[in-house]
Amino acid sequence: MLLPSHSEVQMVTQSRLHRTLGYPNATYGSLLLTLGGQKQKTITVQKPHIQTFPVELRLEIFSHLELKPYVISHGVCKAWKQELPHAILHPIRRRMLDSCRTLRDMLGVWEHCQFYVEDLQPFDRDNYINTLLEQYPVIPEEFVFWIREWPERLALEYMWPGLPFRPCVQELFENAVNWFGYLPHSPQLSAIRYYYWTPAVKFVPVLLIYRNSDSTVWLILDKDEPDIFGKVIELSTTRGDAPTIIPHPEPEDLDDDSSWEDDGGPLMISHPDWITFQVAEWTTFAQTGLKHRKIKTFPTPANFSLNAPSALHLPAPRWIDRSLPSSLAILQK
Repeated sequence: MLLPSHSEVQMVTQSRLHRTLGYPNATYGSLLLTLGGQKQKTITVQKPHIQTFPVELRLEIFSHLELKPYVISHGVCKAWKQELPHAILHPIRRRMLDSCRTLRDMLGVWEHCQFYVEDLQPFDRDNYINTLLEQYPVIPEEFVFWIREWPERLALEYMWPGLPFRPCVQELFENAVNWFGYLPHSPQLSAIRYYYWTPAVKFVPVLLIYRNSDSTVWLILDKDEPDIFGKVIELSTTRGDAPTIIPHPEPEDLDDDSSWEDDGGPLMISHPDWITFQVAEWTTFAQTGLKHRKIKTFPTPANFSLNAPSALHLPAPRWIDRSLPSSLAILQK
C-alpha cells in the first residue's frame, strides 16, 4: 500500500487547548489521514505522563536519580513517597542517603550548618573531579559521588571545597585548617611516602583534607596499593612524627584496621572510605558541642615546607612535582 502524500496528511494539534482547559490527561494531538479520497481516519496520540508508566518503569527511573532530586521527589505526591524507597539505588548513593538521615537526627548538626551558609561559594563539581583525574587516573568512587552529589549545606565547615581556606570555626578544632578550600578551582594532589626506611620506599598520591596542631588528614588515591587505596588517614604529629609518612607495620602488629600504634600511642587513625570518615567526624562534632566563630581567610598560594608542624604550611610536595630532583631527594633522606 502506498503511503499518503504530504498533501493528504493533516496534523491538528489540540494539546495547547487542552492544557489551557486544565485537563491533566489531555490528548497530545490528533492525526487526520485522507487516503485515496476515502473517509478521514483519526489517530489519537495521548500525552506521555510518568504516572501512566508501569510501576516497574518508574522505579527504574527513580533508581537513576542523583541524591538531591531523589530526596526532593519524596515530596511530589503520596504515590511517589511510597514507591521511592523501593527503587534500587547505587550502593554508594544509598549510603549517602543513610548518612543524610543520620546527620539529620544528630543533635546540633542543623544549627552548626547554618553558621557558615553565607560563606558557601559555588564551585564546578565536575571540574574539581576532572582536575584531580588529570593528575592521577583513579579517584575513589565514594569520594567522587560525595563531591558531585552531597548537599553543600550538610558539609563540615572545615571539609568542603566551597568554603574558605581558613581555620575551622568550631571551638574544639580552632586550629584545624580547611585545606579542602585551598584552590578549589584547581585542586592539587600531594605526594607522601610509603614503605619508608625500606628499599621499596615510594611516593603515593594523596589529597590533603585538613591539618591542625596534632594531626594531618589525607585521602589516599594509590590504586597500586589496595590495602590503603580510598582510605582516609589521620597521621599524628603529637610526638614529632612526620605528617608525610604512612606507617607500614607488619600484619601481625596490627590489632585492627582502625589504628596503627607503637608504644607511644597511635601513629595513624584509618577510616576505610570517605563516607565512613564523614560520619565519624560528624559524630565527634555532635558529641562535643558546636560554637560559631568568625575567622579571616588565609592568602594563597600557601608555602610548602616539608613536614612543617604548622597547619598553615603544605607539608608535602605536589604529586606532579614528584620527579623533580628536590622531590627525589626527599625519598633518599
